[in-house]
Amino acid sequence: MEQIKTREAELENAIKGKAVLLGFAAAGLDFVPTTLHGRCPGVMVHGAIVNGVLTNTFPRRAADWINALLILGLGGLTVSATTYFTPIRALLIAVALAGIYLFVNCVILFAKYHVIANLTGPLASILVGWGGCSLMRFLRELAERARITRRFSTYVDPTLVNFVLKHPETDVFEGQVREMTVVFSDLAGFTTMSEKLGERSVSLLNEYLEVMVPIIRKGGAYLNKFLGDGIMFFYGAPEHSPTHAADAVRTALALQHAMKELNERFAVRGLGGLSMRIGISTGNMIVGDAGSSERADYTVLGDAVNLAARLESANKYMGTAILMGSRTVEMLDGQFLVRPVAKLQVKGKTEGIMTYEALCRSEEATPEMREESTLSKLVIDAFTEARFNDCLLTLKELEGRCGGGALVELYRLNCRRFMMEPPGADFTGEIILESK
Repeated sequence: MEQIKTREAELENAIKGKAVLLGFAAAGLDFVPTTLHGRCPGVMVHGAIVNGVLTNTFPRRAADWINALLILGLGGLTVSATTYFTPIRALLIAVALAGIYLFVNCVILFAKYHVIANLTGPLASILVGWGGCSLMRFLRELAERARITRRFSTYVDPTLVNFVLKHPETDVFEGQVREMTVVFSDLAGFTTMSEKLGERSVSLLNEYLEVMVPIIRKGGAYLNKFLGDGIMFFYGAPEHSPTHAADAVRTALALQHAMKELNERFAVRGLGGLSMRIGISTGNMIVGDAGSSERADYTVLGDAVNLAARLESANKYMGTAILMGSRTVEMLDGQFLVRPVAKLQVKGKTEGIMTYEALCRSEEATPEMREESTLSKLVIDAFTEARFNDCLLTLKELEGRCGGGALVELYRLNCRRFMMEPPGADFTGEIILESK
């Protein structure tokens, strides 16, 4: 009994002058969900209410204008950061703003001053501000890239523009040595036609280029420059290509095919026909910017480039349409039917190189084309071995089966000359061209 009185006195001293709430804390009894915990005893909720009444510290909501100011302020800061900084920096600033606001809202406003400010609105304004501005910047950059590409595609080949945009870290304009294939084309007979047409020859040339340029670009070439009625383009830069030689020959054949169709259109209008001469050379060349600090051109330089120009002009002496060197043929891997033409020593060279003419794709070759290729090889073999009488007999057979031409006459003339004045022991079958 004495112990009960003692405990009552202790309890009275403990709760005297205090508000006491009694409630259940047993599992499954009087639990309610709150923002802090999913299962909170109801008596604790009542305690929080009583504490607020007694201390007059009920949380109060921030005024609407404060919430609106927070939304506009944080959203405005995020938009400004996204506008003036890079996307990564803007993202870091947006994350920092969100973290700072969470700390201020939860720790300072709510816990210390019992102010309930809008949480989702300001955070949403940060997210929308960064995401919206980033999207707009991305779309604007896409539009600007498209505008630049369209603007410069008439001055610089889009292949180079796209490569620079795709690989901004690469100094594509610095000179590099690569094995590439370069092509020169020229129109035979255009000068004569232009003298007759006068100023109308400009529109004719434009019509010609409108047909040829898409074919060149479709073949993956870099269109380097226009040389009057000639075109220079190359393969293997700025993008590396292991098939640059085959791509060049494929494009050259397509250009010749298009030239036939174009001549048919010219004939309907009463214009004379034109023919295209093409020279192809494969080898090591320097590719990059050439020129001064005020004016430069992305182009190729080297002996292989000069050779292609010489081969283009050599077509008119050899009676060929697409003349190319031996390195180009080596890289074709039998994809095209070619015929040997001559071991040519072109202007500016001290040694001859074996040249070939591209006839067609291998799968498109007719028996007549294959026979022409075979007989041409027999002609070359006989000539280089100084068997001039055999060469003349083979030339006669070639002329009878496949028709004559400048090449047949050139070899016939050289055979007869050497039969009258036999060459020395160092004869290797070279044909020397004195003119370009």
